[in-house]
Amino acid sequence: MAIFFVVCCHNTALLGQSVLATAILQFTTTVAVPLFFMANGALLVSRPLDLKKHLTKTGMLVIAVFAWMLLTWFLVMPFDTKTYSQIGAVNLINYLLGGTTSAYIPAEDYWYMYRLIAIYLFLPIIKLAYNHDSKVFKYLW
Repeated sequence: MAIFFVVCCHNTALLGQSVLATAILQFTTTVAVPLFFMANGALLVSRPLDLKKHLTKTGMLVIAVFAWMLLTWFLVMPFDTKTYSQIGAVNLINYLLGGTTSAYIPAEDYWYMYRLIAIYLFLPIIKLAYNHDSKVFKYLW
C-alpha cells in the first residue's frame, strides 16, 4: 500500500486535474512515507537485535548514501564548473551530511535516506525499551 501511494505521489499526471485527483494526492502524500517508516520499524522491532550486525548494516547504508551523493555531485559538476570551483571540503562534507551548498545539486530525494539512517541509529534504544516492557512501550507509542 505504501509503495502504491508513493507511486501516486510521484506520478500526478496519472491522477488528472480533478478535485478528486487533488484529494487523492493530498491523502497519499500524508500517508505514504509514514507507512514506510512504520513498516520498517515493525519489522526491525519484532526481531532480536544483534547490535554488531545492525551497526554494520547501518554503516553500509551510510556508505551507499554517501556514494550516491558523490556520484550525483560528480555528474552535475561539469555543467556548473564556475560554482563548483568555489566549493571546498567543508561544503562537500555539509552536502554529504544532507545540508545545502551554494551550488544547486539535485539531491532533494535523499531526505528519506537520512531519516531512515537516524531511525536505525536510535533503534537500539527503542528496542531496549521495547524489550524491557513491551506493554508500556506500546501504550506510550
